[in-house]
This record gives sequence, C-alpha cells and structure tokens, in this order.
Amino acid sequence: LDRVFSYGPPDVNYLKKRKKTVIIGIDCVPDKHCFCNSVNTMTVDSGFDLFLHDVGKDFIVEIGTKKGEELLRKYVKTKKATVSAIKKITEFKNKKAEMFVTKLNAEASALPLIYSGSYNSPVWEKISKICYGCGSCNLVCPTCYCFDVRDEVKPNLNEGERYRVWDGCMLEDFAKVAGGHNFRKTRAERLRHRFNRKFQYQADKFGGLFCVGCGRCIRTCLVNINIAEVTNEIIEEANKDRS
Repeated sequence: LDRVFSYGPPDVNYLKKRKKTVIIGIDCVPDKHCFCNSVNTMTVDSGFDLFLHDVGKDFIVEIGTKKGEELLRKYVKTKKATVSAIKKITEFKNKKAEMFVTKLNAEASALPLIYSGSYNSPVWEKISKICYGCGSCNLVCPTCYCFDVRDEVKPNLNEGERYRVWDGCMLEDFAKVAGGHNFRKTRAERLRHRFNRKFQYQADKFGGLFCVGCGRCIRTCLVNINIAEVTNEIIEEANKDRS
C-alpha cells in the first residue's frame, strides 16, 4: 500500500496517517486456506517496525525500523536472543514450508504472464454463476485499496464535507459512470478484473503480485470460491495451450 499511495502524485492523507502508524507482524501457522509460500510471502524482511517470532515461552523480536527499536526500548524489557532460540526460528521456517495444504501449480514469477492469456477463459463465466457479487472478498483483502469520494452538504447549504469510503470492484456500481454506462456489467467481467488485479495488472505496474496468499477471501466467500483453485485452473489452461 505504501508503494501504491506513493506512486505518481503522492496521497498526502494516507502518507500523513502512515507516518503515525506502527506495524507489528507475527509468524503464523498455515491453515488449509493460505498459500503464502506459493507467492513468496511466507517470510518477509521489510514492511514492518517489529516482527515477533514465537519460540515457546518467549518471543524473539526482529527490529525492522528505528521507530520499532525506539518503541521496544521504551515499553518492553528485553534480553539478547540466544543461539538456540534463533535456531528454533530457522527450524520452524523449514517445517512451515511443508505445512501448506493449498498450493499454486506454477512459480509466482510466471503468474503475470499466465494471467495475461486468461482474458477469454471460460473459468470466469463458470464461477460467475455461483458468485453473489457481494464484495466480501474485497473487504477482507489486505491489498484492496479502491475508494469512492462522497460529498455531503449540510442543511444550511453553506457547508459540506467531502470524504472517502472504501469501494470494491466486485460491486455492480463500481465501474458505473454517468448515463448509466457500466464498463464491467457482468459478474464474469468483474471476477476477471479482480483476479487479474491480484496476479497481473498490479504486478506489471509495481513489480510484485498483489495476492499475498493469506486465504482471507477463501475463508469469507459465501459460495466457497477459492482463489488458489481458480488460479490453478488458469495455469492448467495455459499449460494446455502451450502443449
């Protein structure tokens, strides 16, 4: 999100709040929905102020920024991590890589190119028949950032407020413009757009996938549309086209 809101004309409102934000991460244990190992986000070395590693009775704290270091020194009593505790982190990471049930059948670096050939895939029409278009996937996705701008005029007609609200590309009105025209009228078109935003469009623009493999959209989808399974279908189609 920092890359997005710093790109081109910077979003001063976001950046102002971001400066006051502290980001603390923690190692997690994979469940049946997540696939971060397939999109190279299982481990991170930046983007946080502090990062916690659970090693049993204690946590090892990794410092990512000066802000994080100052926060730690001010509020937490710490001691130097032992060699055995650090070894536990490495052992856990090695075990974690084998814990994933959900996996993508292609390298993360290949996904933008694979998705670039998916425009006319029958997959979009197929999953659109069960999708409610409710936007739940947009609301839980950590990399969805689209917004709408609204104006509210006060009763005295002399004052008002302009504010932003979170919006979602799966909602029918998202691409609707003046005159009732809609650039993505069907759910199939909206699904195709959302998936390509995660695996192609933003990767081409910012140099990295915008799906982090967290599995939140899988957990929240009312009809069990699975972003990993859909992606594997797209991969399978691409492999057939090449053979």
